[in-house]
Amino acid sequence: MKNVLGTLETGEDVYGPREDSLLLAGEAASREGRRLLDVGTGTGFVAAAASSGFQEIVAVDIDPLAVALAERNLPNATVKQSDLFESAGGTFDLVTFNPPYLPTDRATETDAALDGGPTGREVLKRFASDLPGYLEQDGSALVLVSSITGKEEVEELFEHAGFSVEEVASERRFFEELAVLELRPLPASEI
Repeated sequence: MKNVLGTLETGEDVYGPREDSLLLAGEAASREGRRLLDVGTGTGFVAAAASSGFQEIVAVDIDPLAVALAERNLPNATVKQSDLFESAGGTFDLVTFNPPYLPTDRATETDAALDGGPTGREVLKRFASDLPGYLEQDGSALVLVSSITGKEEVEELFEHAGFSVEEVASERRFFEELAVLELRPLPASEI
């Protein structure tokens, strides 16, 4: 991943790779499949880290500045402006997402990369609701979560949406614990 980080173009107005991105990218880089979707791609770092394991990469972001930057960083990927899955198209073997997870009072009002709504889970609720339509039945999603938003509440959110939830990586920072959750669709008989 050092190689990816070293060649990545960043921008002042686009959320760049930080501890959370590094943790998620490390897990994503160990996966492989046919199609990868990186939701909220920002600079494209997570998609770039995982790109060697996938035949097709789709990266989406709501921010047009992030889309332009990710297009430059991901020359072999399809990069689209999209509110979550809106423009994703099709189903995927792996979906990655480093969501905005700060509660509104801890984020600046205009920063869509950080503002997760009043609880920090508002964007995650929409993501959980829509994810089943974009994930292959044997696929999985890797989602970064923070103790700031209540990890247990996020796990319950995904379980209620019909996913098994497993923590596959974690890292304690001085002010929060970061974790990567792997989500897999439950068989219809278990929902």
